[in-house]
Amino acid sequence: MLHEVGEYREAIQQAEVVEEWRERALGPDHPWTKVIREKLARYRDSLDVADRVGPV
Repeated sequence: MLHEVGEYREAIQQAEVVEEWRERALGPDHPWTKVIREKLARYRDSLDVADRVGPV
């Protein structure tokens, strides 16, 4: 939800915690671990775009 409202940094921070937990608990190749990595990539891309565009 944070990503959807433009809180990209917070979304990234929370997703990194989830990624770390899933990797430890489920393993690096588990589908849920892969999903959070994909989300992290999207969140980071959104942050990069927002940083280039600047405040709206």
